[in-house]
Parts: sequence; C-alpha cells; structure tokens
Amino acid sequence: MPYLILGVALLGCLLLSAKMVINADPAKLSRVVGWFAAGLGLAGAGAVLIGLIASDRLGPALAVAGGLAPLVLRGRTLWRRYHGGASTASGKVSEVETQLLRMKLDHDTGAMSGQVRRGPYAGRRIEDLNQSELITLWRQCVAEDE
Repeated sequence: MPYLILGVALLGCLLLSAKMVINADPAKLSRVVGWFAAGLGLAGAGAVLIGLIASDRLGPALAVAGGLAPLVLRGRTLWRRYHGGASTASGKVSEVETQLLRMKLDHDTGAMSGQVRRGPYAGRRIEDLNQSELITLWRQCVAEDE
C-alpha cells in the first residue's frame, strides 16, 4: 500500500511539473534549464574529481586531459566555424514578410508580433486576434501562402 501512495504522489508531481514547463515563458525556461545543466555538470565533474583523488588516479587523468585539451579546443573552433556559433548580441530581431503576413521575432525574449497584410483581417495585429480568428487565418495561410 505505501508503494501505491508513493507512486500516485510521484505521478502527481510529474504531471504538475509538466504543466509548469508547458505554461512557462520560453526565455525564462531556457535560462533555468541552462543553469540546471551547468550545476549538474559541475556536480558530475566534482564527483569524478573526488573519485580520481580517492583511487589515486588523478595524476594519469591530468596527463591524459592535458594531451586531449588541444584537440578539444581545435574541435570547438572548427564546430563554431562550420555551424555559425550562437550570437550573444542582444537586440536582434528577425523579420519575415509574406503576401499575407508581416512577422517579427525578438531573439532576446522570444516574443513574436505581426500584422495581417491581406484577407479578411487585413491591417489587424496578430496579438489582437482571438483563437477562432487565428485558426481561420492559419487555414488561409496554409491554402494560399507557401
């Protein structure tokens, strides 16, 4: 019986966590996930370091790490060169314009805004449309716009 109660409690916590993630602001969520990953990485590195010290293998591990460091740094440079690297410049805004829509994306906040250029909602802002109007606009875009 205690296992059943524990299982139901864990399932409830999991569902509550999933709901919080779904409703979270993407910009804040990415920062939280980034900090969590960094903390987890530091904890793992600390555990490995303690294990190496305890087993008296720290010296050979440092020698191997010193030999691999130039390869890792070179690989990181090549990765950034060929994959563009993430830009840390703030204030970037992407704009896309089609026959039906003109949209903007703020890279810092993840906020999108736009205006309808043609159709029954011409001249209206995307943010001002209700859900049924957005669905109608989406169907129009799928039918008429590439």
